[in-house]
Amino acid sequence: MRTLLLCYCLMVGPALADVQVKRFSTTEVDWSANAYWLANERQILLVDSLLRRSDALNFAAVIKTQNKPVVGLLLTHPHPDHYMGILALKSVLGDFPVYATAATAAGISKDFEQFKRQGARQFGNDLWLNNAPQVQVILPSPGQVLIGDFSILVEDFSGGESVNASVFYHADSRSLFVGDLLMAHHHYYVGDGDLPRILAQFERLQASYTGKADHLYGGHGDSGGFQLIEEQRRYLLDLSQLVDEQLSDANISQPQMRVQQIIQSMLIKYAHLGDYGYPPGTILQWNLQAIQKHRHP
Repeated sequence: MRTLLLCYCLMVGPALADVQVKRFSTTEVDWSANAYWLANERQILLVDSLLRRSDALNFAAVIKTQNKPVVGLLLTHPHPDHYMGILALKSVLGDFPVYATAATAAGISKDFEQFKRQGARQFGNDLWLNNAPQVQVILPSPGQVLIGDFSILVEDFSGGESVNASVFYHADSRSLFVGDLLMAHHHYYVGDGDLPRILAQFERLQASYTGKADHLYGGHGDSGGFQLIEEQRRYLLDLSQLVDEQLSDANISQPQMRVQQIIQSMLIKYAHLGDYGYPPGTILQWNLQAIQKHRHP
C-alpha cells in the first residue's frame, strides 16, 4: 500500500466551484446505507461502496453513465455496508485506488472475517466473500490530500460506533462526509457501547466544522446540517438517562423486564426513527447489551 504524505440517486448538496455531491441510497434491506460521489466536469471521486453486490452494481451503472474517470474511492470506516461493494464497483468501472487512513485499513480484515461468520448469511450469494477488499493508498490523519481535482481534508475519530471513523471535508463544496457518525432518522447504533466516547465525537465534530461545512453526509439516512448531530446527541442522552435509572446496578432484579421498559420508552418517544429493516426495538436491544457490557465488563 502506498502512503500519502501530505436504491435512488439524489443531488444532496449545493454545487460550488462546479463540484456536485450526489448520493446513492439503498433500502432498509441493505441497512439504508449510503454511498456518494463528488463530480466536476472532468472527474468523479467516490465515497464508500455499499454492501450487496447488486446494489454496488446499480451504483456503478449510475456512475458509468457520467462518462468521467473515477479517480478513487474514500472509505469512511471498516464496516461491511461501506467496503463490501468495492470489488463490484471495480468490475464495472475498472480499477481505481481505494483511499483510507491506517486505522480504517487495519480494521477491514478483522471486520470482514467477523462479518462472514456472523452477518453474511442473510444476504445469500449477493456478496463478494472470496477476500477482503484492499486499500491501495494510506491517507494521513490529520492531513490534506489532492485526489485528482479534489482537495480533501482528512481526520480520524477513533473508536465509537466503529474501531475508527474518518471524516472527509471538501472545502470547495463545504461538504463533510462523516460515515456512521451520522445515521440520520434512524436509531443510532452504538457499537461497543461507549456512550461517552460517541458523545465526545459529536461534540468534537461540531466544534471542528461548524461554520465550515454546510452539509453533512452520513452513512445512513438523509444528509443535512448539524441539527442532525444534535438530534442524535439528545437521543443518546435520553438512552443514557434511562440506563442510569433502570440498570445502574449490575445486580438489579428482573433486568430483562427493565430492558424492555427502556426499549418501549424509547420506541414511543422516537417512533419516527428507522430500524434498518430489523423488527422495532432490535437496535435498542443490541445497544443496551453493548452499554451494559461496557459499563460492567
